[in-house]
Amino acid sequence: LADAEDLGELSARIARALGAERGQDLREAALAAPPTLLVLDNLEQLVPAGALEVVARLLTPGSGLRLLVTSQHHLQHPAEILLELPPLGLPIGDAKGHVAASGSGRLFAQRAGNLGSLKSLSENAAGAVARICRRLEGLPLALELAASWTDVLSLDELDRQLADTLPDLGTLRADRPDRHRSVRAAVTWGLSRLPPHLQEAHARLSLLPASFNLAAARAVGGLDAGGLQELVLRSLVARERAEEGPPRFRLLEPVRRVAEERLSAESRAEALSRLAEHFAARAVAEFSHEKGGLEIDHAADLPNFELALDTLRAYGEAERAAEVTLALYLLWFRLGHPESGIARIQAVYEELPPEAALLKAATANTIGAIGYFVGDKALAEEWFGLRLKHLQEVGTPFQIAGAQTNVGIAHQMAGRYEEAAARFRDALTVVLDGGIPRQQAAVLINLGSVLFALGERTEGRAAYQKALAVAEEHCLGQLVGDCWQQMAEEAWLNGEYEVAEAWFVRAVEKLGESSDRLRHVESLASLSLCRIERGDLPGGRAALGEIFPLMGKISGAWTWRYVLEAAGAVAESSGDPATAAVLAGASERLSQGMMAPQPNLEIHFAARHAALERRMGSDAYRAAWTIGQTLSRKELRARLEAERPPSAP
Repeated sequence: LADAEDLGELSARIARALGAERGQDLREAALAAPPTLLVLDNLEQLVPAGALEVVARLLTPGSGLRLLVTSQHHLQHPAEILLELPPLGLPIGDAKGHVAASGSGRLFAQRAGNLGSLKSLSENAAGAVARICRRLEGLPLALELAASWTDVLSLDELDRQLADTLPDLGTLRADRPDRHRSVRAAVTWGLSRLPPHLQEAHARLSLLPASFNLAAARAVGGLDAGGLQELVLRSLVARERAEEGPPRFRLLEPVRRVAEERLSAESRAEALSRLAEHFAARAVAEFSHEKGGLEIDHAADLPNFELALDTLRAYGEAERAAEVTLALYLLWFRLGHPESGIARIQAVYEELPPEAALLKAATANTIGAIGYFVGDKALAEEWFGLRLKHLQEVGTPFQIAGAQTNVGIAHQMAGRYEEAAARFRDALTVVLDGGIPRQQAAVLINLGSVLFALGERTEGRAAYQKALAVAEEHCLGQLVGDCWQQMAEEAWLNGEYEVAEAWFVRAVEKLGESSDRLRHVESLASLSLCRIERGDLPGGRAALGEIFPLMGKISGAWTWRYVLEAAGAVAESSGDPATAAVLAGASERLSQGMMAPQPNLEIHFAARHAALERRMGSDAYRAAWTIGQTLSRKELRARLEAERPPSAP
């Protein structure tokens, strides 16, 4: 029916298929027909014209007629049973087995094989095929068109060409209708059946580099819920299925590339401006002051936030861009893209005018913080130092004290504990005289940590207890949990297991009530380790079991290390040292170069691994350890699921 121009022609073709008499009403023809399956192929262009009315006459009560309709546009008939045909599955990896197991890989290999250009799928070819399938997002037409070029292009050449000219991907085969001869023709055919305002809105949505929600569609494309639903019904916007949270939408890459070509320069500029304002406003409004950045829940929007930031910079709005970086810096780290974040923040810092000293100080602090998180001592010291320099010119005493604290943290990272303690004491002198309680408690916690590193345990514990008193007095729940966690870890590492366990339980309770999910997971893993080391395997298993419902929220490398160490301890104590060695290898890889929350924690974990190696023998340990070094986080989650206690949620 792709060439049917109106409802009259649709009705005539259906009548002929049913063998109806000339002039016979379709309802009567349907009732007179024997039990029949009627296929209406390519009905989408007639749905807006009223094809539903024709279909409704066919589905009259008492008729033995059944319809199978293929269409890019839902009919929305009450009896319609919708079977969506999503793109073909993509390879989960680049190996030959991954490609052969995916629908998109099999289709591409089959079509290329028919031409004789890919007689068999080798390991060398599999990587390029996997990249091509992902670039085309599993769209069957695009895969078939791409495969038709393998008789003149190598797989690597085809992959590179698709990166630059994907919309031009086409074929000269005469057996295909015009709209199936190129990606551009197929997408343009579907878009041409939209009313002009939806064509414009769809083109504007093409600027979004990642999935988006209704609010973003409204801000960037000017769409209301009805307009977005219309694009989804016409299969021009894909809805992403999510187990929780509001629905998200996206344009498949081949569709997005064609749609973006249709934007005029004026529309592009306006849409980019609206995109930048929307995501900048979201970043600033949803900035978590307690956490110091956006949450992992914002991960899907990171490319959209980055485009907003880049657009603000292009428009010369450096100060607004700097405000966005303050919200994004932690997200870059947690999603494993610190280099991207550092490059953008440095560029914003350089573009800020000298008179924006406070904003330059805040921006410098975000780079120092990323340096701290990734264990880059030089980066942390340089940028925390720049923050202090700016604040010494224009900051308040309390702001300067905060900068002193961060410089002390950089010294602590470098193992210069005496210098760090001096910085913390200087800051403490200021903040105890009128500073906000949160800052007082934070400085005391840092001071306690370096005092323990210097062997001054009595003074260190006193600093922790003073921080705890401040946090409890002012109902600072997260800092209360941090204090109990720090005190518990110190006692645990010193072999005071009973005291440590009691304090870990308090830390778990307080951090569980806070928004710091990563620290909550760390406290549970520490409690598990403590119990295992005091010989309480059931208690260690129970604490580990409480982590499993939170696994989807684990992002920080050191949080992963806590969990892997606890799971390894449970495995070893359960008589499975090989699994413990695998998890040890993964633990060391994930936290390589990262600063441990407690200076002696790394030493403790290294000692556990050395003892396990002596127990297993070096060869057996190293073989298992090496496997752990190669596992992805997804594979590690599967391993941890295998260790889940039967009673865990």
